[in-house]
Formats: sequence, structure tokens, C-alpha cells
Amino acid sequence: MSFQQYAEYLTYISPIILCFGIIIGALYFNKLDKIHRVLWAYLIGCLIIDLSSRILSQLDNNNLVLFFVVGLLDLLIFTYIYYKVTKRKLIVLLIGIIGVIFIAVELIQTNVDDVQAFQEYSSVVVSFSIVSMSILLLTESLTHAKPMPQYFSFLNMACLVFFAFQLIFLLPLNFLINEDLMAVYFIWVLRIIFLFTFYSILTSLIWKNGKILK
Repeated sequence: MSFQQYAEYLTYISPIILCFGIIIGALYFNKLDKIHRVLWAYLIGCLIIDLSSRILSQLDNNNLVLFFVVGLLDLLIFTYIYYKVTKRKLIVLLIGIIGVIFIAVELIQTNVDDVQAFQEYSSVVVSFSIVSMSILLLTESLTHAKPMPQYFSFLNMACLVFFAFQLIFLLPLNFLINEDLMAVYFIWVLRIIFLFTFYSILTSLIWKNGKILK
């Protein structure tokens, strides 16, 4: 079995973890607080996008438009979460609004059917926005000497690491889409690992929150 085949099989881990997280969230839904309910909704959105990506790949061999959908989902969900927990609500709101406008403008201007020329930067902007929110909350916590709840501190660090990686990963997107090199496959595999690790963390947080409030 080739490395490419192993990499393809790895892509099935994410939807399995997402399904597991969604089931856990559904079982504990009435016991979850608002933030964890939003995280549960995020997992549902990610699963829908994952399945849509596979369907579009089979039907049209082109699922590039979903980069914009993923970016919008990430930005809306985490802007809401950070807006709820930070004291600098206006800054977070402005970051979110600017990000949404950027996504909308780039989507209108980008030809998603031209795979060879495809290069979108809205995902980079989204990742940068969420990293900025994460750092903003971290500095706010340190400045006011008021520690965040343990679960949110963990979530914040997970967001910081994951979206910082996304920020770097998505910069050479055109190269990663069009080049058929072994190094490119390794990078995609690394992203898959980061992705299902992030989903696992969110699932764990949802489960723990449901158990705590039991």
C-alpha cells in the first residue's frame, strides 16, 4: 500500500471523531453551557462540510469553494465564543466583521473552477483573526491577573496552536493543491493529524462539561 493510500485512509478519522463528538454532545446537550453548545454546533458544521467535500469531489472533482465555507464557519463560531468571554468585545467584533467582509469579497472575485490558478487568502485571514483573538484573551488574562477557567484556558491554547498552524499551512495553498510531490503529501497528512487532534480536544471538552454539570 502506498503512502498516498495511507494518507487517504487517514482522512476518514476526522468524520469518525466528529460523529463521536456530536453523539456525546447530543447525549449531554441539556447539561452543556452555552459555549459548549456552540462547540457542539461547530462539530456538526464541520461534519457537514467534510461530507460535502467528499460528495463534491466525487461529483465535480472540485470542492475548493468549501475553503470559504470552512473559513466562515470558523470565524463566526470563534468570534462568538471570544466575544462572550473577553472584556474587549468591540475589538473581537471588529476582527470578526472585517474577516467576514474579506471572505465575501474574495469569494466574489475568485474563480473556484480554475484549479491551477486557485489561491485564496480568506482562510489565512480567518486563522490570523482567531490567533489574534486568542492572544488578546491571553494578554487580557495576564494583565488583569485573573486566570481563565481551566477548560477555556485549554480551549484557548488549542485554538492558538491549531490556527497558527493553519495560518502557516494555508499560505502556499496553490502549491499544495497542484503539486504532486511526496513532501506535499506529508504536509497534508500533518494537517489531517492537527485537524482530528483539534476535533478530539473539542469532543473531550464537550464530554467533560456534560459530566461536570451532571
